[in-house]
Amino acid sequence: MDFLNLPPCGPLVSSPPFGFSPPFSGRLHGLRGNMGVYKFNGAAEKLKETLPMETVARHYGFDINRSGFMRCPFHAGDHTASLKIYPGNRGWHCFGCGKGGSVIDFAMELFGINFRQAVLRLGSDFGISTQAQDQIDPAEASKILQQRQKEHRELEEFREQYHKRCILHRAYWDALKSGEETPLYIEAVKNIDALENWFDEHPWR
Repeated sequence: MDFLNLPPCGPLVSSPPFGFSPPFSGRLHGLRGNMGVYKFNGAAEKLKETLPMETVARHYGFDINRSGFMRCPFHAGDHTASLKIYPGNRGWHCFGCGKGGSVIDFAMELFGINFRQAVLRLGSDFGISTQAQDQIDPAEASKILQQRQKEHRELEEFREQYHKRCILHRAYWDALKSGEETPLYIEAVKNIDALENWFDEHPWR
């Protein structure tokens, strides 16, 4: 990925991008009453696994270049195609406005709808069944909850590291643009390739 022909990473944010909402809260209170949420989440996972992000973007009329970038419809003035579409079900991320996520997050943002509406919309548009499966018993739901809490902690750690590298890349990018007189120039020359490789290997999620 040639980051020098792109704007630096988006600004550091203290909250997850639009549409990110852990499907389970950190408490077991009301577990039985939330079985419908768990069942519906199964339909959402099916969509995420089945629908490639590129297929969804093209279906809704967006052009994607050979590098996997398209103009972001979620912020104004995106003339550099700063929204990256990752292969398969790895999602998307805009380096301009910082938004990103799964195919469901994309539909939520694009159509201004909530999570459930986005699942139903994608299921309808692509002919994928979103009917709830058999009810999950409380013991299994508890295991799922613990696993999701673990995944959420790991995701928060990843995003923290990602933002730190975004800030560093911005500094390297500015140094290379400014020239050899910049104090950070030599360090940027030595390290920016490795940093860009890290971004290629660790897409935003």
